[in-house]
Amino acid sequence: MNQLDEDDGPREFVPANVVQLLVSHLPPDRVAGGRWLAQRAGQPKADTLLLRSPLLDDNTLVPHEVADVLPERRDLPGIRVLAQAIAEADRHDLTYR
Repeated sequence: MNQLDEDDGPREFVPANVVQLLVSHLPPDRVAGGRWLAQRAGQPKADTLLLRSPLLDDNTLVPHEVADVLPERRDLPGIRVLAQAIAEADRHDLTYR
């Protein structure tokens, strides 16, 4: 598994290695990248990548592991991103009417 840099850089910066993790073919890499972003929920670039990255696929491990981080934050940005992801997923659900 790839290792994330200790230095997060400026507040709005998402390191290239995190983006590489998000597009990896390996679910553990996508979990690591998604967890890094989830810890930064509330930052516009992190929120955008969380909601638009290929975290959500047929493998439920990735979204489950990433979604666990958001409520653990116990703050409004984490809950907001989680609620937005649920709303977006519901729109794409076949049972949505």
